[in-house]
Amino acid sequence: MSISLMLSCAAATALVVLVRRIRVPDGMTEPWKYRLMISLFVLPRILEYIYVLLNRRKPFAPVQAKRLIYESTEARPKETRKGSNIRSRVTDFDGVRVRLYEPIRKKNGLQPGILFFHGGGMVYGSADFYNHLTRKIAEELDTFVASVDYRLAPEHPFPVGFNDNLRAVKWFLNNATDFDVDAHRVCAVGDSAGGCFAAGLSQVVYDDVTIPNFKLQVLIYPALQQLDFKTHSYQKYEAEFGDGGFLSKLDVCKYVSMYLHGLVDPVTTSRSMQNEHISPSVLSSSPFIQYVDRNLIPEELRLSGKYAKQKEDMEKCTGSDEVWNEVEKYYTDPRFSPLVRNDMQGLPSAMILTCEFDCLRDDGILYARRLADAGVSTVWKNYENAFHGIMWFATSGRFEVGRQMFEDMIAFIQQNI
Repeated sequence: MSISLMLSCAAATALVVLVRRIRVPDGMTEPWKYRLMISLFVLPRILEYIYVLLNRRKPFAPVQAKRLIYESTEARPKETRKGSNIRSRVTDFDGVRVRLYEPIRKKNGLQPGILFFHGGGMVYGSADFYNHLTRKIAEELDTFVASVDYRLAPEHPFPVGFNDNLRAVKWFLNNATDFDVDAHRVCAVGDSAGGCFAAGLSQVVYDDVTIPNFKLQVLIYPALQQLDFKTHSYQKYEAEFGDGGFLSKLDVCKYVSMYLHGLVDPVTTSRSMQNEHISPSVLSSSPFIQYVDRNLIPEELRLSGKYAKQKEDMEKCTGSDEVWNEVEKYYTDPRFSPLVRNDMQGLPSAMILTCEFDCLRDDGILYARRLADAGVSTVWKNYENAFHGIMWFATSGRFEVGRQMFEDMIAFIQQNI
């Protein structure tokens, strides 16, 4: 047997062992596809480690390494595609970079439009990285889509990203007719961190009487609160994935820290991981805590008695005045935590999509409940077999449940915009 063949066999054996060792909870969609996909992230992590070693004096080297690696895996978006009626181009809305998708053969009259805000924890992602998804949205709806390239943390901490998005939104709504778009038929769409932006922007736009309100908001497995990092979905995810999977509690806490502070603050991160980031007085008396009441989660989605109940869990927490004084202005700011807004009345009709195997699942459920209670027309769908980020893979056909989620979203927009 040749050396090359022996090495190939060894590599294949190692890959099989690695794939089999990846934790996949019972009920997860297409487990072998998921295992294989997770295993393919091993090489990028090795390259990331090498980059950090070579550039350890550079600020934000780990973040920059991951961006370079994952952005390099995506081909540069083309202006047109054979058989497609959509043309793509890059421009700016009031100085904010956006990637536009516009029908080549346009219909008569003003058409609806989509404003898309990409995910990535406010730290990763770009309009180009999401091109395969946003182009598919434009093609399926045969309408205008603008994907906003807001600036990212940690280089640009809160509220820079939000303000970039808001500036682009305001400019577009005031100039929609230049793109043959009806400003009163615009839908805000975002996934994960982008879902946080879409929700927060929907609130701010509603409050601004000088611009038209969004017609719809579509929030795809959104991150919407930072008060309780031990919701049923956080505990479920931790029990089934640990620090693995696509988005762990540790990932969320690191992203939050980078977005707020421009770095991963070890004190805030470790306190948040244990739900020890809130002042004891807030835990006992703040009206904000009612918004993350775990009893609002449908009973069939709550965890069994082996997990701590919220009241008991909160009573065990000693809390931290020091950490709370640092984060209070952010965690009670609806631009960063849309769930804590007091009055939800009048907000745009909503579709909220959540995944069973996602630590952020309960954020979306709680927000859907608050919107519905305020009289906002709200559709909530939880996909029992899905994991966080699955719609990103929908256009490649890798996961059937991701494709179904995408089709449900398109149908909702078509029927309501």
